[in-house]
Amino acid sequence: MRRAHGLARLCTRASFPQPPCGHPLIDVAPLLNGGDATATVRDLRSALLTRGYFYAANVSIMDDIYLRSIYAYSRKVHALPTAVKQRCAQRGGTGAYSGPDVGQLELQYEATGSPATVCGWDHSRTRFTLADSESEAI
Repeated sequence: MRRAHGLARLCTRASFPQPPCGHPLIDVAPLLNGGDATATVRDLRSALLTRGYFYAANVSIMDDIYLRSIYAYSRKVHALPTAVKQRCAQRGGTGAYSGPDVGQLELQYEATGSPATVCGWDHSRTRFTLADSESEAI
């Protein structure tokens, strides 16, 4: 859940019939519906290698209500007090939050670029944990 531009976005053909400004729009229905996904995989690879992101079209399993709930949740976690975010700071890769507000800058995407100012919450069921037990989970 990152607040940044250029990340994969989800849409349907109805809400996004044309790629905005030439950005890659890929029909992912063959991946989700068990069809021949050869062309889809080729297009995904090309988009990720050349642009670093894509717009995913025809993601019927994620309706507008679900997507709105994800964005609402994202706004809530980004609005948490700095003290709470500090408890979740990456700490050498073991936490789940990074951002300038906690002194844990996101990795730069370009070695010669300016420091990243993005705030990000990363999730991995196996990598990140801040609790010694389930009862202490944040």
